[in-house]
Amino acid sequence: MRFSITQQFMRMQYFVNLCLPLQENPVVSVVKKPTHQLDDYRSEEFRPLLGKSQIARQYGVSVRTIDNWMARRVVPYTKIGRTVRFDKALVSEALEKFRVASN
Repeated sequence: MRFSITQQFMRMQYFVNLCLPLQENPVVSVVKKPTHQLDDYRSEEFRPLLGKSQIARQYGVSVRTIDNWMARRVVPYTKIGRTVRFDKALVSEALEKFRVASN
């Protein structure tokens, strides 16, 4: 018999509740996490990094254009192993240099 993800979670929750007291239940502690701890993620130092395709989609260019900008060092990026990540604020700041002022 196949169960949906929701049903599997409910079965797991039932099993965990049977095996562990409420104070030691890891699933309950994760689900009932206070929301004030989530605000730390939204702070300046925890900005999420974006991939090439996300940056390309945001600026309406191709991934190849992002590769060219990286090669010419137009946009700042962070390389983690084989993956390349971009900070949205730093990319916006770097591309601001190319803005042409109107009369």
